[in-house]
Amino acid sequence: MDQVKHLRRETTDETPARPSKTSAYTGQKCPLFLKARGSYLGPHKDGIAQEDQQMCVALLARECDTPRGMILDDATFPYLQHRILERNEKAVVILLGQALVPSAEIEKLRGNVVFDGFIDTINESWTGWVPLHADTEPATEKQRAQQQEQLPRPQPDYSVGFLHEAFGDARLRKLTPLLAGIGDNSLFKGTLEMLFPFLTAEAKSAKRTLLEASHQNAHSMTCALRGVVKLFQLVKREAELHRRILGFSCAYDHERVQWYGHYVAVREDDSKITYHRHEIETLSLKARNGRDRWASYKLALAVYNDWVPKHLERLCSAIDDLPDNISFDVDPDPTPQVAADGDGIVES
Repeated sequence: MDQVKHLRRETTDETPARPSKTSAYTGQKCPLFLKARGSYLGPHKDGIAQEDQQMCVALLARECDTPRGMILDDATFPYLQHRILERNEKAVVILLGQALVPSAEIEKLRGNVVFDGFIDTINESWTGWVPLHADTEPATEKQRAQQQEQLPRPQPDYSVGFLHEAFGDARLRKLTPLLAGIGDNSLFKGTLEMLFPFLTAEAKSAKRTLLEASHQNAHSMTCALRGVVKLFQLVKREAELHRRILGFSCAYDHERVQWYGHYVAVREDDSKITYHRHEIETLSLKARNGRDRWASYKLALAVYNDWVPKHLERLCSAIDDLPDNISFDVDPDPTPQVAADGDGIVES
């Protein structure tokens, strides 16, 4: 059971204090931190799998009814064009968030989503999270000091994952040794109630840059995807995840929206993992008189309706292969592995 302990972390008083939500994501600190742990802002040289390329095209093409009474309506859209430029980040989230990345739980209640197993959060800290730097204990005082400078705990403006109940009683029994209790963190958690988070969204006002939001999403989704990777490693099926989209992120401000799919690459020679992202779409809310202003809403609903059930099926298939009495003979290190030069990494 010692190896299982590496899959979760007890909450201690030694957890670094959380700095400003965005200060750690300016400049090159975040990309360098992620790169050192095998996570890249650019795609793998081979990109995503052909099947997932087709899936992204289908998601973008999916139509749905759009809601009334939101800022993107014809009557209120002029406000977005002329006034929101002056508003702060919180106002951008309140006014635009539900129109660009709608609540999965609310859309289920409205009858716009069939799947019933979501849990979503609004600006909620991922208290169930295991830090990317928690793979090894610091050996020296200098390393302990450096650990205090790592990226903060994710706290997306919006995130979505699975309820425990989405997996059913039998699968939860298999997962229980890996999830631990209320006071423990696990690779499979976002918040303590959220399993396998698969979507994050970050907003910025006109005074900041979407690059910061993009960095925040990249960090959060690297943390999230580690849980999927570890689950498949435990049943020796990680090769199935190669170049497959395992989550999504959205960064937006008063005029632009960027959607990414997040995926992993598995090296055949040693099964080492690197983390990447695929640009799905960059939208303008104002171009051509706002013709594409509802495209982000439609893409989010397509993810909820078409991608999420397949992803849950993928996770359940791996959980079904877990033994009832967990005892694994695998390397429990949850950290993404840094690929050697020439591994096909495309950086950005």
